[in-house]
Amino acid sequence: MIAVISGKGGVGTTTIALLLGHTLAGYRSGGVVAVDAAPRHGDLADRVRRTTTATVTDLVRDAEVIRSGDHVPRYTSRATSGLEVVASPDGTSPVTQPGQLTDA
Repeated sequence: MIAVISGKGGVGTTTIALLLGHTLAGYRSGGVVAVDAAPRHGDLADRVRRTTTATVTDLVRDAEVIRSGDHVPRYTSRATSGLEVVASPDGTSPVTQPGQLTDA
């Protein structure tokens, strides 16, 4: 696990996290996931094509029903590099019901 954090905005934290994630995804055969844990709307997910409205709030809420890594992509947007991004809460994403996932 690698954390890229800063005490204030506007210092390049998002850019560093994104470039580091793209680089690792290009060299690693397993999955690479970047989680934007900004308490207010972060913009990491805005830097990739957003394919889900799910956020880190949804992922944490559903943690008990996630049974495998196969369920995680439901919460991520995938960049062309293979990097999976979990968006920060943005205050506008619809919240789904807990326990919604089932094994298919």
